[in-house]
Amino acid sequence: MKLVGFKLDQLSYFLEAARHEHIGKASKILSVSPSAISHTIASLEEELGRPLFARQGRRIVLTNHGKLLAEKAEYLLLEAERVRDELVSDQVELRGHYRFAATHLLAENFLLPAWMEVRDNHPKLTAEIYSLRSAEVVRHVAAGEIDFGLCISPQSVPGVSSKTIASGELRVVVRPGHPLLKKSPADQIRLLSQYPASAARGFQGIESCEDHPFFRDNSIRPRIELYYDSYS
Repeated sequence: MKLVGFKLDQLSYFLEAARHEHIGKASKILSVSPSAISHTIASLEEELGRPLFARQGRRIVLTNHGKLLAEKAEYLLLEAERVRDELVSDQVELRGHYRFAATHLLAENFLLPAWMEVRDNHPKLTAEIYSLRSAEVVRHVAAGEIDFGLCISPQSVPGVSSKTIASGELRVVVRPGHPLLKKSPADQIRLLSQYPASAARGFQGIESCEDHPFFRDNSIRPRIELYYDSYS
């Protein structure tokens, strides 16, 4: 199989001759000798094994194969010019494909809106976004299957760097006149173990809510009567 390769100046000479249907006119516009253009056309015809021009008096007109090459050559030269402009520009458009994952609440309310804002400014970027449990987010990032994960209270994992981007407060809120308010601050904390609680179900790789450092530091053992699989 014969492979065909074109040089950009060959395509430029060919197109100029095709536009003016005259080698002499093309040579004046390009500031090259007529023989250079004639030699280029002959080389292309030999390379392709097809005539690209037919002579009509003093004019040369494209054959069907010549018309096809002219169409492709126009596109190739425009692409080459576009690539040149991009490479010499100080601002190179960001490109790439990324895979993100987040817990259901964070994916819908934070990750997706943030990505769409990035995408508006960098339209060449593409992405896949997965809505997963926190433990699954950590597991996929650790396995290299996800580029970036966003989840709640992940445990540290070897080989995975993490950064806290938001944190909240643990608050106990009671009604006016609640019995806890009649106790001393120390007893208020101690007596929390007597009250029923609900918590998001913890999975491997995630710091579970019922094992919060505040509970451990104050010897509180939450009496959890309801687990639910949601951080919403």
